[in-house]
Amino acid sequence: MSLLSSSVNGENGSTISVQDRGLNYGDGLFETIALVNQKLIFWNLHYQRLLSGCNTLGIPCPKESDLKTEVERVIDTLVNKKNAVIKIIITRGNSERGYKAVEKSQPNIVILLSDYPAYPSKYWLEGVHVKCCQTMLSTQKQLAGLKHLNRLEQVLARREWDDEFQEGLMLDETGQVIEGVMSNLFIVKNKSIITPIIDKSGVNGIMRNVVLNLCESNGIIAKQEHLNLKQLLDADEVFLTNSIIGIWPVSTLERQSYSVGNATKNLMQLLIKKYFINYATLSV
Repeated sequence: MSLLSSSVNGENGSTISVQDRGLNYGDGLFETIALVNQKLIFWNLHYQRLLSGCNTLGIPCPKESDLKTEVERVIDTLVNKKNAVIKIIITRGNSERGYKAVEKSQPNIVILLSDYPAYPSKYWLEGVHVKCCQTMLSTQKQLAGLKHLNRLEQVLARREWDDEFQEGLMLDETGQVIEGVMSNLFIVKNKSIITPIIDKSGVNGIMRNVVLNLCESNGIIAKQEHLNLKQLLDADEVFLTNSIIGIWPVSTLERQSYSVGNATKNLMQLLIKKYFINYATLSV
């Protein structure tokens, strides 16, 4: 995705101090938000997760109104584009050498505006090809669910394939399936929707929660459970979610094939019906 515009601490630009703790230690958080028809999608959910993450890490979070005003200022630089991707990065700020955080530090706030990714529509219609990664997710209960800046496990996992797969699945040290490299995972079994519990590792995704809420409001059985590889391979349907792709059906997991089944299709239609967003057309 091409970078269209950026700001650092309310000023246009793309330069940050070499003493930034996000750069030095991954000491910070980020959110990736879909901009559709010049509208920030699920802004409230993204801000609430950001606020919760900042509280967990002890980083002062900007007021929602101030942050949204700055994001909208960056969006106003768009020319002839209705859809884009907004990434908000908040770090603890600058400090001298050492892990100890300075009390009452001034956070650095970076906003990046990029093109919407040009995924082919067949990913939504026919499903995507997925592999199981050898790189494992480590267990850290304090960080479970957070969209923190420490993404080296995902970087290593993404090096395991080129273009033959569209996503990779990551397991933890006990062999439980947790999530995709850039997505959350759902399976369908006996008409029930199941997604892994995010209590020891992984990201509690915004679209993950949107799908769970869609299930609840439409009388669809949805569960959060521990999920192993055998259950995944035995699933009737499998799909992936994140804020930029919406829902991707999975057609193959290495040698295992899945149909794009009725449960997945139904949730994709419910997503369109409630939020008036067809993710398959956003990059067209």
